[in-house]
Amino acid sequence: MLRAAFRPEDVGLLPSPAGELALRAGDLDRAEREYAAAARAVSRHLPSAAGRARVAAARGDRAGAVTRYRSVVERLPPPQYLVEYGEALAASGGSPAEAWRLLAGARRVQAAAGVRDDLTWAEYEADHGDPMAAVRHARAEYARHPNPVAADALAWALHRAGVRAEALRFSREATRTGWRNALLLYHRAEIEKAAGLDDRASRAASRAADPRFDPRLPALARPS
Repeated sequence: MLRAAFRPEDVGLLPSPAGELALRAGDLDRAEREYAAAARAVSRHLPSAAGRARVAAARGDRAGAVTRYRSVVERLPPPQYLVEYGEALAASGGSPAEAWRLLAGARRVQAAAGVRDDLTWAEYEADHGDPMAAVRHARAEYARHPNPVAADALAWALHRAGVRAEALRFSREATRTGWRNALLLYHRAEIEKAAGLDDRASRAASRAADPRFDPRLPALARPS
């Protein structure tokens, strides 16, 4: 009944949030089914194609993930997918250079269009580029949106830049709500370790939040 109220192209968008929820919950079989349903509803539906690449990466199928991401990035994807593609390439033992080249192009397009996406570039620069550039982007994002995701991005950028005390403060802010996100908790554990503190509780909480979390694929676990 509900599906009948939507046009065919709209229906293809409906299963993707369910796929994302299943993926975040670690139910990879259900996530695969939801993304496949979206792909059947609308040919070449980009979010579902990216979702299936994410499922492959979460399963540890590195080659399958790279193949699926490659089909996604051929279609002018948003930067998030390009970062995931680069990390999948690196995790599979390949070079992420192709992904970073495409990402640089996407960044130029955004800049020319006046699009500001400090969060994406803070996260990318912290993990794969210039930590000080990451700090600048993260401070700008936090100034506009002082939420847990921005606090985590700033904490991780500061950590990568070697600013330990401030990194710890923002990491604690990012996790104080009790939100169980594996990446945020992993960041806190690494920041605590660098500060000489006991990181065992944060590390255990990260594993509990997502036993499949892989530090080599941080973009896959991003809440942003």
